[in-house]
Amino acid sequence: MAESKRIDLTNYYNPLVGKITLHPKTALNHYLWNSPTEPNWDDIRNNLDGNKWRTGENASRKVIQLDASEHMTVGPGRFVSAVDFQYFRDFFNHKDLAPGTYTVNGRNGSNNLDNILGGENAADGLSVNFYQYTHPLGTDFVERAFVFGSETYEVTADNANKDLLFIVHDDGSKEIRGLKITPIERPDVDENGNIQGDDNFDFESSTLGIQQVNNGLKVELDPLKTGITVPIEYTGDVDALTITGSDFYQLEDKKAAYTLARLAVGDKGYLSSASALKPILMSSEFYTKVFNELVWREAKEKAEDIREILEKIRESVNGPIVIDLDGDGVETISSNEGISFDHDKNGSKEQTGWAGKDDGQLAMDLNRNGNIDDGGELFGNNTLLADGKTKAAGGFEALAQYDSNDNGLIDEGDEHWNDLLVWQDVNSDGVAGEGELKSLGETGIVSINLDYDETGKQDENGNLHKQSSLANWRDGNTTDTVDVWFRAENFANAPVNKFTHTEEIDHLPEVISVGDIYNLRDAMTQDETLLAQVKAYISDPTQEKLEDLVYQWTGTVGVEPKGEHKHVDMRKLAVLEKLVGESLDIKLSKDTGKKVEEVFDQFADYVAGNIKIQGLYDKQIGGQMLTADADGNISADWLSVNLHMDKLLMEKDIEKASEMAEAIADALTYNDQLSEYMIGAAQGFTAAISHYGEVADLKKLAELNGTVGDDGNNHLKAGSEHNILLEGAVLFGDEGNDKLKGGKDNDVLVGGAGNDKLEGKGGSDLYVFEKDFGKDKIDSDDDDDGSDVIRFAEYLQSDLNFVRSSDNLVITTKEGDNALKVEDFFEDGKDGASIDSIVFADYSFLDKNAIKDLA
Repeated sequence: MAESKRIDLTNYYNPLVGKITLHPKTALNHYLWNSPTEPNWDDIRNNLDGNKWRTGENASRKVIQLDASEHMTVGPGRFVSAVDFQYFRDFFNHKDLAPGTYTVNGRNGSNNLDNILGGENAADGLSVNFYQYTHPLGTDFVERAFVFGSETYEVTADNANKDLLFIVHDDGSKEIRGLKITPIERPDVDENGNIQGDDNFDFESSTLGIQQVNNGLKVELDPLKTGITVPIEYTGDVDALTITGSDFYQLEDKKAAYTLARLAVGDKGYLSSASALKPILMSSEFYTKVFNELVWREAKEKAEDIREILEKIRESVNGPIVIDLDGDGVETISSNEGISFDHDKNGSKEQTGWAGKDDGQLAMDLNRNGNIDDGGELFGNNTLLADGKTKAAGGFEALAQYDSNDNGLIDEGDEHWNDLLVWQDVNSDGVAGEGELKSLGETGIVSINLDYDETGKQDENGNLHKQSSLANWRDGNTTDTVDVWFRAENFANAPVNKFTHTEEIDHLPEVISVGDIYNLRDAMTQDETLLAQVKAYISDPTQEKLEDLVYQWTGTVGVEPKGEHKHVDMRKLAVLEKLVGESLDIKLSKDTGKKVEEVFDQFADYVAGNIKIQGLYDKQIGGQMLTADADGNISADWLSVNLHMDKLLMEKDIEKASEMAEAIADALTYNDQLSEYMIGAAQGFTAAISHYGEVADLKKLAELNGTVGDDGNNHLKAGSEHNILLEGAVLFGDEGNDKLKGGKDNDVLVGGAGNDKLEGKGGSDLYVFEKDFGKDKIDSDDDDDGSDVIRFAEYLQSDLNFVRSSDNLVITTKEGDNALKVEDFFEDGKDGASIDSIVFADYSFLDKNAIKDLA
């Protein structure tokens, strides 16, 4: 294989990942110039038509070599796992595999898994086309957008036929041993280094997220549409893995939380895979906001302090009796699967856990309408007892009131035997459809024992199997009858009543209801005062008008603020009770008052954020962000919002992007996963600007927090809060002799001209120096594990001198009177001190040891 056609990337360091990987600048240089670095300006000026780099020896691009193991562990391949392969999903989800060892082809007398999982086509599930942008995690967002549109990964035939083992243990647990997931070269490269087949890097992709990044670049960088490609070749082997069932399900949850594609295609506006899924519009998480409050102010302790209130708001449990109809035990469905049912008879359907489609819930159609309308017609903690007022403590107490012959059984001798029904919701839609309701006699059940055992076991879907008894069948068999307390999410309600909206209301923002409150548009149809307040707030969004709107919407406007206790705003407590759907039995105190204020403010932020994001959507994207189908199910176009954020950041419209990000964070107050994903992607862009962008762009970021100096001697310090687009502070000294002091987060410090002192403190800090930076001093002493980097935005290594002075490192420019002193760089044994690497204008780098060797 011709070595001259291989590019060695070992001198290219990606500070975003902290490893040697292919990053945008390198890939773009290969695309444009067939070289890891740009040609000089004279060469470009003399060849303006670009043909020099597209003809002759440059007609095809040199192959970029990537280490396969590194690609799979720290590169984009790290987002691929066993979860992405149908074959492995089928293995872990198969319920009837006997204990033993299985292989793909039944080698050496083992069980042939192919035959069990689908015959000759089963092995197709060992290869996957993987779109990197369905997992936009971390700060390498731009890196992967430029380089990897899509790739193929597979379990090679050699691995599958020799080393790969599937184990089923006696206790039913499973594991895969010897698994190697391998990136497949696209295009293929022959022994002479010539490209065969498709390309790797050509700005083409079928993934929406990457198109947003690449389409504009393609016009700018390849206006002649020559279609030049940069081939990538993988070298070396990947490590073999062992994947247990626990590992697999954790990977499944991780994947589900960050899958962009499913935001567009999920059923009924929900993400649609695995057990960790949350609805797009709402989730059960009611903790302190993820960003400025939780992440940057480390308010985990505060979140724990208000758990006594939040746990009631976050979730409830509702307990119908479920009967095992097929003899394999009572099975349930997670509350994350999008099933809604009005358990507590309050007019709203809660997103809820549910009985498996093979089992049935015991029911009674009290109003004889052929449906099971709410939890009052099931047998659980929402069933009324004989007095018509008291709710049963659980399902078996509710059922026992119908044991009219007092024999400890529900059987044919009881008066209401023929009224008892089994609801087998075979399509899991929360509605008693045709053929789903049968009498106990029709199912073959002859009696149910009322004597139960306390079990108290929670299943894998978060549903509690609280009490267990037996159903007796006509054929002499028995099956489990369990009082299952389904986990239900109070913040994923769907209105039962339907309202007709005027055209005016349909064009106003929608805010999804929680607890005992109608959706905002529905509420406005019933309340002209609320309608007027919403319009007034949109025109003039003050905090006072926002709170008035919330009180009117929740029906708490008449509550006296200072009632039973001077430290608790009783209006705000009343709002929380509306959110919960019940009276909050809490001790009134000064501390309680603070907690009530916090939770109320979160809800107010949620309302304000939803109103604002929909207004921005209408102005900047066009149309309505929230739409409802014929059944009233509401879905939100978060995908367009996300792509629009990408666009704003690529255009470096930092002000609009910041406004959009703040609205997103507030609107998603109760959806940690989606807000983390969307804001995380935005922070990835701003981090990329910090590491790769022009110094002028860093000034725009600093302006977000007002941490930009002038030509005077400025003292700039990172505060406890940062703009939501930033992982930490951006301090920009500009001219003058400035002092810049970072905080505990990942800060960016730009001294500018003049003689400056820069202190990064905690986190992974970036010190940026442009042309003629003056005489500066860095104190990088901190006590954490962060990785601090110096970036010379306009200097190459060859432009600089490196000298040791006592324990300090001094870097001077060969031209101009500029010097940078890094204090205590050579002081051995000083934890957390000093700089970890230096990155130059051509993106080459020196690590700490290489720096010491130079000085």
